[in-house]
Amino acid sequence: MAIDGVAPRAKLNQQRSRRFRSAKDLAEATKEAQRLRPIDGSDPDPYAGAFDSNCITPGTEFLLRISNCIRYFIRKKIKEDPLWRNLSVIFSGPEVPGEGEHKIMQHIRDMRNQPGYRPNTRHCMYGQDADLIMLGLVSHEPHFTLLREIIDFSGGFGRNDNALKEVKKFTKQSDFQLLHLSILREYLEVEFAYQHDHSKYDLERIIDDFVFMTFLVGNDFLPHMPTLDIGDGAFTLLFDTYREQRARWGNGQYLTDSGEIPNPARLEAFLEVIGAAESEIFEERAKNEVVMRKKQRRWDKRDGKSSMPSDLEIAEVEASKQSDYNAMVRSVMADVSSGAQVVEGWKQVGESEKDHKGRYYYEKLQLKPVDIAGHLALRKSYIEGLIWCLAYYYRGCISWGWFFPYHYGPMISDLTNLPAVFESIRFEVGQPLKPFEQLMGCLPPASSALVPRIYRQLMSSPESPIKLFYPTSFVVDMNGKRNPWEGVNILPFINVNHLKQAINDNCPDRLLTAEERNRNRVGQVFCYSFDEACNETIPSCNRDIGLPNIEKCNSRVITIDNSSESTVSFRPELIPGTKIPYPGFPSLNVLPIERVELRNAGLNCFGFASKYPNTILTMHTLPQLPSAEQLAANLIGKSIYVNWPMMHEAKVVAVTDSKSEVRMVKKKLKTRRHGLQEVERWNAISEKMVEQYLAGAGYPGSGGVQVRSRVTLVLQQRW
Repeated sequence: MAIDGVAPRAKLNQQRSRRFRSAKDLAEATKEAQRLRPIDGSDPDPYAGAFDSNCITPGTEFLLRISNCIRYFIRKKIKEDPLWRNLSVIFSGPEVPGEGEHKIMQHIRDMRNQPGYRPNTRHCMYGQDADLIMLGLVSHEPHFTLLREIIDFSGGFGRNDNALKEVKKFTKQSDFQLLHLSILREYLEVEFAYQHDHSKYDLERIIDDFVFMTFLVGNDFLPHMPTLDIGDGAFTLLFDTYREQRARWGNGQYLTDSGEIPNPARLEAFLEVIGAAESEIFEERAKNEVVMRKKQRRWDKRDGKSSMPSDLEIAEVEASKQSDYNAMVRSVMADVSSGAQVVEGWKQVGESEKDHKGRYYYEKLQLKPVDIAGHLALRKSYIEGLIWCLAYYYRGCISWGWFFPYHYGPMISDLTNLPAVFESIRFEVGQPLKPFEQLMGCLPPASSALVPRIYRQLMSSPESPIKLFYPTSFVVDMNGKRNPWEGVNILPFINVNHLKQAINDNCPDRLLTAEERNRNRVGQVFCYSFDEACNETIPSCNRDIGLPNIEKCNSRVITIDNSSESTVSFRPELIPGTKIPYPGFPSLNVLPIERVELRNAGLNCFGFASKYPNTILTMHTLPQLPSAEQLAANLIGKSIYVNWPMMHEAKVVAVTDSKSEVRMVKKKLKTRRHGLQEVERWNAISEKMVEQYLAGAGYPGSGGVQVRSRVTLVLQQRW
């Protein structure tokens, strides 16, 4: 069990952005609620005393209490629950540096490299973060499952819903699903190596390259590339290019190897092909924005909202930006005529043309074509980020201090001369921040109550040497996005050296309370196990709600090494002896697949149809099956596996076809003929089943299977 501790500096940008945006949204919601309240104040303020979710950050009192409660819970379960007595429970709390999922992956990585590691070890990790999918893949442990809560993406809170009641209802009714990486691995093989000579295609290496390609559309540490947006079909472009390029590289040649990029020139050639599509992507995006604005105006009119700017107003803003850019270019060309140089990759276009690349750098990053050093620094930082992310996933944090110091990434076509860039890159491991340093680095002024009292003046005082780090308002650049959470929050980046100096000068440790000093230290990783001879008393973690001391706890605890430096890497290979397929894990191998194709089938696995191409597995046409009456005796009472791909064992209790139903009644088979309406209903249900096999049933794992023949027989089962 692992809770996020202090994260690498590279994560601080995202944490800071989220927490500032959370405070901003709460402030705006509170202001709007105040505006709508009756003048007499008869309605209570719905946001009065609202829970500040920013307290879920290492170093806060709240997270320390959570950590203490979990340790108490572990000891209580080991004492009282027989199922826990054969377990070793490892707990890494928020006082241990590192993101929770990466602490767990380090444990798996270390286990995998120990002598005698069992090749068919099964893993199950709980968490909602999609990043866990990528981490599970890079482990190269095929028997890896993620336990996730089912989220209804088509739902959401209505305008007048009581949020607390909705959350409580969701908590009680929440259902879970298993995401089997075993079948995702096989789908990746279908995607990139289907009908190829498998002796020349290594699935484990393909998986690593797949994970690397996902970095290009953005993650917690890097922004997405300007022309690589999932909504614009970025994955289709990346995967199509990879398939085409991979066929030319030869046996054993890939983009990555064990968390490193062995051939920068190959990466550059790959990115060059993708970069060639930039202008087309920008032009297509502009057309889509026009269509989207028309839709948005209709929706606003329907919902009674104030309309967005008119086309004329938008055109005037665009003309003003183009005019500013043209004036800048004229100034640059005057400098060029005097001997100035422009950055490689920029070309002047006519003033009536839109220079997408030049405008992007000028408007988003304030970089002119003559700012060569600035352009090169941006490009190098992005390549550093790709190297850092890859290493972080495969062998752990190679630099606690590195981060990407820009709000936007470079253009793909500008990532050139990569062999020389790679040669110039070096990382220093450094040390994690202290918990209070991270709090000061990511919390907004509105959450200042979460830091020790003596720290608060650094956020709020006009005389604070780091007051610039804590703006009370900031710009949110929607950057062509529609959803509020997709906007780029333009916040000043934290200078860690200045932050540390300000804390050292104004908030010495001697002024902290003993409890605060305890929260600001690096803790230990604990391993708990059953020990009947242990009679220690564990104090209650919360007497106010009636939790008692645990007398004679019957469990012992030891500390284990919590080194944040890993000396081993995941290798792109299966442990000898690994069996695929393996009992309990779904596999494409059980399907009679005739062919595979990529086409848009409107796959529905999140409550609405996908607009992207889907991998469709077409099954062989089955021979004509005997009737239900003929097969019933051989099937009823038998155990079968149902609901592919999330298969589980079930018992057949009845066999039906369009004419009749056969089931066991008092140990005898009984046949019931269908009436006309039942025949129509049966045929409608069978057609629906074929449709859902292809287009999905609204939950992940369903769909993508083309059944060529109609359903002629249905087995009713009991789990």
